[in-house]
Parts: sequence; C-alpha cells; structure tokens
Amino acid sequence: MKKVVITAILVLLFLTSCYTTKVTPIGNIMSTWMGASKQKVMLSYGPPTRTSPDGAKGEIYTYENSRTITMLYPSYNRYLPGLATSDNITYYINFYFNSEGNVYYWRTNYPDNEEKTFSAGRTTLYFLGIIAGSVAFALLLSM
Repeated sequence: MKKVVITAILVLLFLTSCYTTKVTPIGNIMSTWMGASKQKVMLSYGPPTRTSPDGAKGEIYTYENSRTITMLYPSYNRYLPGLATSDNITYYINFYFNSEGNVYYWRTNYPDNEEKTFSAGRTTLYFLGIIAGSVAFALLLSM
C-alpha cells in the first residue's frame, strides 16, 4: 500500500511540476503587426473578407470569422422539452494600411483576454491535497 501511495505522489509531482499556461492578450498579439506589409498580413491571414479605402490614400483589410454558439437549457419537467438558443457572432479584425502598404493601425472586436498565468505550485498543492485526502480515507476504511 505504501509503495502505491508513494508512486502515485511521485507521478503526480512529476506531471504537475512544470505546468504553466499563459494566455496572451489579443492587444499584445495585434501590436506586433504594426509596420507589417500587406504581403506579410496576407501570408498569415489569407485574402481579406473585404477591402475599403481609409480616406487617407490607404486601405483597410477586414477579416471576418463567424461562429454560431448554441446554449442548451435543460427542462426540469420531464413532460416539457428543454430550450436551445443559438447566437451567430461575427468577429472581425481590421488592418489599416498607409499609402506605402504598411500597417499603421488595427482594430478588432475579439474579446481581449487579460493575461492569466496558472501557477504550477498551486496546482501541485491542489493535487497533493486530493491525494492526502484519498490516502487518509483509504486508511480509515482499512481500520
């Protein structure tokens, strides 16, 4: 029993010791495009959904991405069906190119993810707590 518990703890520590995820805000990603050429943008994003003049001898490239989000609401009455609603959301990215063909401004309606970091230490402690509780429960049952 001791070998199983020690092995489980070591495996869990190994799996969670380097766990870190960082979400980069969309603003940080988009700001790297400042000064980029039309060709570079098109190589990454493909042809734009539409183009329009910016009023200052430049162009605006618009890239759109539509998504349908369906929400299911269960019924708590077994005789009535649940409800489902669908929403169609269109996200866009606008690249503003100056007369030389370089990005001077961008705009988007994508949700801006604030910077998040998941701590490896907290994750490890969380799983160690689960293991300790499970071991204590198993020891209580074996008595």
